[in-house]
Amino acid sequence: MANQFTLIEAKDTEYPYPKPPTTIEIHDDDAYNRDPLRLMDSLATFSRMGSIGEIDLSDEFPPNTLQHVTRFCRNQISPEDMSSLLCTYKPIIVGTGHRHIYNSQILELGTRSILGMITNIQNYECCIFPHGLATGDWIIFLFFPDPRIEVFIVGKVDDVLLQRLTKTLFNLVRVFYPIREIPCSIRKRFSRDQYLVDSGSFVFFIHYLYLYGNYLDLDTDLIRRYKVGVLSRSYWEHRNLVLHHDKWLGQLRPQPSDNPWHPFVESVGDNEFPILNQHGWVVFDVDGDGNCGFYCLILGLENNGVFSYSVSQRDAPTNPMITNKPWQFSVMRLRHHLKKESDILTSKVYDDNVVNLPWFPHTTADNLEEFRNLGQWFIADKLKQNDYFNRTHLTKLNSEWMSYQMNPYWTSYVFSYSFKMRVIVYTRNSELELEEKPKKTAKDNPKKKPKKKKPRLLKRLYRWCTHIMDHSAPIESRIDVKEGLHRLSDKEFRRRPTVELI
Repeated sequence: MANQFTLIEAKDTEYPYPKPPTTIEIHDDDAYNRDPLRLMDSLATFSRMGSIGEIDLSDEFPPNTLQHVTRFCRNQISPEDMSSLLCTYKPIIVGTGHRHIYNSQILELGTRSILGMITNIQNYECCIFPHGLATGDWIIFLFFPDPRIEVFIVGKVDDVLLQRLTKTLFNLVRVFYPIREIPCSIRKRFSRDQYLVDSGSFVFFIHYLYLYGNYLDLDTDLIRRYKVGVLSRSYWEHRNLVLHHDKWLGQLRPQPSDNPWHPFVESVGDNEFPILNQHGWVVFDVDGDGNCGFYCLILGLENNGVFSYSVSQRDAPTNPMITNKPWQFSVMRLRHHLKKESDILTSKVYDDNVVNLPWFPHTTADNLEEFRNLGQWFIADKLKQNDYFNRTHLTKLNSEWMSYQMNPYWTSYVFSYSFKMRVIVYTRNSELELEEKPKKTAKDNPKKKPKKKKPRLLKRLYRWCTHIMDHSAPIESRIDVKEGLHRLSDKEFRRRPTVELI
């Protein structure tokens, strides 16, 4: 008899689409090159703070949306979350295409209610019906107007339930195709130990099915990047959660292009300091031409919305610093400004008792006379502007001008005093652990002269230290030194404008 319900296993190596699959271009839009797992964890914290009112995002996100986003970032989404997320972050078709995603669990409603919702089903080239289970597993139905039904299973699904839900959808679409055969096939089963291992991945998987994407070519890395991309690209730019997250933490924006705004930025987010990456930091590597500390301070100002020592972004010259006069002039202005502020501190703000303060040794001055003269190391009267950037004076080994590189501790403290910001300097000292081998003696081999063996390097050890410079702190603790890496919470970081250097 025609049009009888039968559910069969299809060949899962074939795509069900009526046209060739699309190779999905992944847009994670992260110029900082952050680890997707760590970024998603940070986005989860950020969206939770927005959902409870600690951060005001009410103009950008509808009520309760952030709660769904938080669970998506934490891979804990429910069917209700799925419907909200697919509404807020709907997949975008490039070109023509008229497809539709129905709310999850629609197949559990009464027949009359469902029929009222799917009256236009024949007008779509594809319809998707997600269905979540209490176990955290999912069934995803695709309906094509050929007509046919394709079924995707993620996890373990009871066969009786699978048959019942598929037959429900079959009977519904049969109303619109009363005399047509409607094949029903299980197209693909994903076990929980495959790359679809968390509930947050189901959102991306529905995106792929909606876009006729090449889901058979996916791997874990692509899934993680796509999940970040879902939160950064949408129909509504103001719902770009990644952008809101980054703006909340600071104003600095790297320019991932051949002509960057900052000619002294070498790279962003490289893995030279893995322990910093593990703590959630992203490192901007700047040119080591003897001005690196001042470059970092300029970037720190920008991150706090201060561009008084930056070249205009619109018409910024991008030639190297050795010939970049506008940026050179900005760096020199900052050097002169900090020298002036240093002289005020050493001659007017602090009296002779400064040597008794617990943080005095961290100014790098050994006595009061040296303290009074700390300002001289910002500017050398005998050097011209280009001499600071041509790599022959400040960076040449044993050069008399090397001291005019930035003093990271005193300069950072002067900066804190001048710009009313907190500056944190992280330093890393390396130590080599060597293995001493026994020396050969003449007795071991009397015919040969004994040779001294070089010790073998076992490993390189690093010792971290954190210096916190804050002129607004009580006078006894304006330079606070802590052993190891001391990372401020995001709340504390935002409580007072802060610049971090390594």
